[in-house]
Amino acid sequence: MLVILSGALFILAGVLYLGVAAILNGPLSRSRRSAAASDTLEPPERGISVFGLSRNWPGLALLALGSLLMLTGV
Repeated sequence: MLVILSGALFILAGVLYLGVAAILNGPLSRSRRSAAASDTLEPPERGISVFGLSRNWPGLALLALGSLLMLTGV
C-alpha cells in the first residue's frame, strides 16, 4: 500500500512540475517572429521550448517512476 501511495505522490509531483515549468516559461499565444506591440498582459516571450525534453525531463522522470511504482506495487 505504501508503494502505491508513493507512486501516486510521484505522479502528482511530476504533473505539478510540468505545469509550473510551462507557466513560468512565458506566453504561448504569440509567434516568435511577431515584433508588433503586445496588446496582452503576458510577459515577454522566451520561445517555444516549453515542450522540449531537455527542460521537462525531471517531471517526465517523476511520472515514469510513479507509474512504475503503481504498476508494480503489491
